[in-house]
Amino acid sequence: MLLPSEGTSLVYGKDGKSYWYTGITSAGADESTVGFMLVNSRTKEAKLYMQTGATETAAMTTAEGKVQEKNYKATFPVMYNILGKPTYVLGLKDKADLVKMVAFVSVEDYSIIGMGDTKEDAYRNYKEALESKGDNVDFNTSENLQKAEGTVSRINQDVKSGNTTYYVTLSDNKELIFTGTSKISTELPLTMVGDKVSISYDKTDANIMSIADFDNLNIGKTEKTTNNEDNREKTDNEEKAE
Repeated sequence: MLLPSEGTSLVYGKDGKSYWYTGITSAGADESTVGFMLVNSRTKEAKLYMQTGATETAAMTTAEGKVQEKNYKATFPVMYNILGKPTYVLGLKDKADLVKMVAFVSVEDYSIIGMGDTKEDAYRNYKEALESKGDNVDFNTSENLQKAEGTVSRINQDVKSGNTTYYVTLSDNKELIFTGTSKISTELPLTMVGDKVSISYDKTDANIMSIADFDNLNIGKTEKTTNNEDNREKTDNEEKAE
């Protein structure tokens, strides 16, 4: 027997219509869900979407446990497709009922969580959490992909819990910081200051961008190729001088 979960939320679809959202569980399954249901708030038409995983309550408990010293209370989450993964998105409120943090929790594995003071921070931390678990993220689900090319002005790394994140800035785009791991590209750990690179990234309102695709344009060039390019440039300059 299928039962609705304990909470509901009003959400809006891409069609601009409002829907009531609730999770669906099977009788006797305390920590698992079988899917969710959307009910059109005007027509009352209901549609069931099947997706096994953790319940909203399990996600809320996980998020609250990450900041238990702050005594924040989780809002009822809504399931979204984030980076190709079914994900609960929820807020964490203080005693004054103000949202202080945002959390992304994997429906398939509620131990995978990303939290932050803003949705951009939570999104970036969630991406890193997925990658650290060996999950492949799908940036094709994002509508905000942008591309940047330029020369690396700075590159550094940050190691947390055995996972390495690389931070890159470009000389022509110094206001943005690009972050990613070697799962995005094996060329990332080999990149040095002065290399020319091409970066696809998921654009947000923050200045720290998650790398979706990374290509070091200097790697793979042989010395012969580089010399040929130098000679070609020298010849072009000589012809211009004549």
